Amino acid sequence: NGDGLLPPPRLFAAVTRAHCASQPSSDRSPTNNDAPPLRAERVMALMEEAGREVNDRRYRPDVRLLNAVLGAWARSGRDDAGERAEMILDQMEKGAPPVPNEVGNRALGLEGASGAPVDAAHDPNDDETIATAAAQRQPHPPPSGPDARAYSLAATCWARGSRPDRVERSLDVLRRMRTRHADPQIRGPRPDSRVYDSVINACAFAVGIGEEGGEDGGEEAKGRRTRALQVARECLEELCDPERSMGAEPTFSTFGTYLKACGRLGGGDGSASAEAERAAEEAYLECRRLGLDNDYVSGQLRRCVSGTAFRRLTGRFGGEEADDGRGSHRQKR
Repeated sequence: NGDGLLPPPRLFAAVTRAHCASQPSSDRSPTNNDAPPLRAERVMALMEEAGREVNDRRYRPDVRLLNAVLGAWARSGRDDAGERAEMILDQMEKGAPPVPNEVGNRALGLEGASGAPVDAAHDPNDDETIATAAAQRQPHPPPSGPDARAYSLAATCWARGSRPDRVERSLDVLRRMRTRHADPQIRGPRPDSRVYDSVINACAFAVGIGEEGGEDGGEEAKGRRTRALQVARECLEELCDPERSMGAEPTFSTFGTYLKACGRLGGGDGSASAEAERAAEEAYLECRRLGLDNDYVSGQLRRCVSGTAFRRLTGRFGGEEADDGRGSHRQKR
């Protein structure tokens, strides 16, 4: 500013995180310009601008700060959250690791590329040398390339909105991650169960309350349910196949989320279609085989199969004849 004072990077980061942690706005319309993630982005933009002005790379947001903003978008529930998240992913993917500045290192008397100490032959009073040294005095921040959590949060941003294409868009995030991991020139982060869980969760809410076609009827809604169940099944099969999963493995959360999808996609009143119930039974048996069954998984199973099927699969009473009062389709995303 005019007084020559510049807040340190950690202060910019702290204010950004504070906005990210704010309660999501009740106004989820894209025209609301005062939503917490937008406020966080504005502070982060000021941080980057300050870094350019003083030529200090410490002011470049790192992956943890960018993930905090992605998390704020995921919690916002806005229909534009997915698009905003992909803009951040673009920024992260284009960001290259900082390259050490040899001139700056020499000005500081640090080691050169060969590993031998550098004898700085610079005038210590030279303005350019002083400026370069100041910019290089602090360690470089870590590379800002996206990690696995970034992709999972981006998929969640799509899953929690109400756009009719949210299943396909969240699936695109998973495909994008797999492509970058397989590219030997990039070697992006390996897909893990979290991003698969996010896509399956998007499938579970492929048709939401109050949307055109409603939870229970309409040809468009039925078509989206069919497609969502197909995507969910493909994600689970891929994750359970070591040759296709790129080393990722399902967790109890994966199976619980998949069973939630089966219950919701089988019918809004909790009575799953024959296809969804069959898919749920197969998944539960695989879950038990892998030793991942727990109360969360069996609770989701209870919501999507008949009482007879639940007793047969688990040896316990439940299903339609043991309604716990929580309902079968008003679940949190």
